[in-house]
Amino acid sequence: MPTGTYEKITSLTTTSSVATVSITSIPQTYTHLVAIVEANTNSGSYIYLAFNGTTSASSEYSYSHMFGDGSGIGVTASGENQYRTYVNNVGSAIGERSFSIIDIFDYTATNKFKPFLVRSNDQLYSRCYYESNRWSNTSAITSIVFSNLSTNTFNSGSKFTLYGIKG
Repeated sequence: MPTGTYEKITSLTTTSSVATVSITSIPQTYTHLVAIVEANTNSGSYIYLAFNGTTSASSEYSYSHMFGDGSGIGVTASGENQYRTYVNNVGSAIGERSFSIIDIFDYTATNKFKPFLVRSNDQLYSRCYYESNRWSNTSAITSIVFSNLSTNTFNSGSKFTLYGIKG
């Protein structure tokens, strides 16, 4: 995890049910980014994230994750057109929230792909996840869009906070 000075860039809390949450115009003045998500949905589902709106069919996102529920661990890997995170696979029960921390390294670099790590919990399956990921694009990250599957929405009160790290 990056060390240094954390500065809050923005914090968004949904006031109604919404299909997407966008963080745009990310300043290019930090070394790394940390996104913290505390959310639940109207129906158990995954959350997707896309950098700079990139959701092409070219499998630009790849991941390997390990998860466990106390009885053992599992590991999977994949390449997809947008990153499907297991961080908030939650049910629709009131108060049932999942949390995730997403570390995005060297987000301003234009000469390499962007690695990012995700640590999260999953209320639906009572699991913890640790994921290593890569966005196979050399563009600097200027926006992040969080979305849900199909017609699912983020419930009111879901919170998305982005920090910049200097140093």
